[in-house]
Formats: sequence, structure tokens, C-alpha cells
Amino acid sequence: MKYSDFEKELECRELNMFSIGKSTLGKEILACHVGNQTGKQVLIQAGIHAREYVTSLLAKSQAESLLSKNLNFGVYFVFCSNPDGVKVVLDGFSSLREKERKFCEERNFDHKLFKANANLVDLNTNFDALWGQGSANRFSPYFENFVGEYPESELETKALCDFTKKIKPSLTLSYHTKGEVVYFGFDTQSDNSLNRDEQIGLKLAEILGFDLQRSYNSCGGFKDWVCDKFDTPSFTIEFGADTLSHPLGLEELPQLQEQSKNIFDRIGEILFKN
Repeated sequence: MKYSDFEKELECRELNMFSIGKSTLGKEILACHVGNQTGKQVLIQAGIHAREYVTSLLAKSQAESLLSKNLNFGVYFVFCSNPDGVKVVLDGFSSLREKERKFCEERNFDHKLFKANANLVDLNTNFDALWGQGSANRFSPYFENFVGEYPESELETKALCDFTKKIKPSLTLSYHTKGEVVYFGFDTQSDNSLNRDEQIGLKLAEILGFDLQRSYNSCGGFKDWVCDKFDTPSFTIEFGADTLSHPLGLEELPQLQEQSKNIFDRIGEILFKN
């Protein structure tokens, strides 16, 4: 698959897509809304790690499946939070600017394992939530784990933060690969909030057939930021068996769709009991 194919896979006129901002290299960060425009809202964000682009295609297929449903809540989908990074994975380092391209090529990085954005910042470490205190954080440009120069230094991070503040979701889910795990919790949360999120996480894990794990030593992620700044239930979902290799491609999408096919049938129940 090339990036042009990926863009075509994300197309759907019925979804009335809109942009929440632009990436470092000027690509639109596409989103849509389905369901009820008023009341409680869910935010799904995918594709923040470049090599996990299959989650963008999963989110798009979920949005399409909800068009025919009568939901008593709304769902916002941000399909690909890191389009520049996905282009690197699919098309190679030639899609980067010269400085970053040379940096990656001189170090013999594998473009298919790239997680970062065009500035070589790992966007899921760039949020203002104990920023720079994660166990795997790096403090200089790299294909993964570089936290950036300061929190929200990246256009993509800022766009997602601004959009989240605007829509005020009651629940957020971040789609990643791999491991078949639902992660909950952040170090700054109260015991009551952690207990609340554990109970919601148990329901999500049951729906998906995944394990539930508490997050430790992981800082600066989108989930972490939502938990820290808004005390809103927020979860990271790792799709795909851990035995699979990055990047998961189109051939794995049917399995991911099967795993998640019932999730929105139960989210209404989760929202209105909390």
C-alpha cells in the first residue's frame, strides 16, 4: 500500500469529513461526527503512531457502520492524527524534508517502523501530562519516543488538544497496535477516578476480549493528558495479537473489525451509567 492508496481508503462522502488542523507538512487532519449532535460525546483518535496506520482504517470502517444506527450519543472520529508519519511508513523517508531524511537514512532507520511525525517527534509523548517523565522517553529527534522540545510543540498535538477542549468528550478511546490490551489510569488521578476508569475499562475489555492493564511509567500521551487535565475516562486500546509484526497491514483489518464490532452497542450503556 502507498500513501495515495491510504488516502483513498479513508474517503467516504457519506461521513461529511472536516479538518481539525494541519500537520507539520501541511496535510489535513481529518475527522467526522456520527450520531446525536447533542448530549454526551465520545472521541476516537487513531493513527497517532505512524506504523499503526491500520487503526485509521479501523476507525473509518467503524464510522461508516454507525451511519445506519440510531445512537443516543455522538461519536467524533479523528482518523489519522499523524498523516506525515504514515506517509513515511508507506512511501519511505523521501517524503520528509532534507534534514530529517538524511538523519533517518544515515542511521539506517527502517521506515516501516517509524512512529514519529515529520519533526521526528513521537506525538504520543508530546502532551502536557508529566511530560518527559516516561520511562522510555528520548530527548533528541528519533523515529520513536522523542518527546519534542516542549509540551504541545507539534501542530498535530496542538490540533488534537484544541479539538478536545472544543467538543468536551465524556469518553475518549485512542487506537493503537498491538497486544490486545486496554490501558487505563494515570498517576495524577484520584483513587475514585482510577476506580471509575477501572470499572469502565473492564467493560471495554470484556466487549473486545482483551486484557485490562493499569498504565505505569507512561507519560505525555493523549490518554494521559485527558485524564490529567479533565478527569475524563480515557483509554488506550491496543488492537491486534502481540505475535503480529509492525506495521499491521490491510490483511489484518478484518480481524480488528471483528474484535471491535460490538463496542458501540455497549458504549451507550457505559456513558449513561457514569
